[in-house]
Amino acid sequence: MLVFQNNFLLLPTEQGRLAGQHRKTRRRRPLMKRKPMNEQANIARIKHMEQLLDRASQAVMRLSAALDEYEAVQAALSELSAYYGSEEWRQDLADDERGLLPEGLKRGVLSEDAVWNLLSDHRELSERLLQSGQGGVNN
Repeated sequence: MLVFQNNFLLLPTEQGRLAGQHRKTRRRRPLMKRKPMNEQANIARIKHMEQLLDRASQAVMRLSAALDEYEAVQAALSELSAYYGSEEWRQDLADDERGLLPEGLKRGVLSEDAVWNLLSDHRELSERLLQSGQGGVNN
């Protein structure tokens, strides 16, 4: 129950005391006086905030789904990282260069750029997520 005295909200420790019995060291909170209602400004503010809520909610849901997918491929990224530059990779590349692999075989993994770029993007994204997460915790 809220108790007021002389337009001040009494703290719970002050409630139950009679007027005049409050010590001067007790803190009292002044009542917030409401400004005259500007209905158009209130409606505009609420609409704007609702748009922000919708936009942020959708972005958070999309990011959550993308992070689920990204977390699911972490093992694949580790396996690619171990394969890239390994003896097996070198042998596969040599076989490709000698024409020993089927012509229609997709072989982007044997290019030096495809895996390197993916692993570089992965490192940059990991750093970005770390920085973003540190900023987001404080909000």
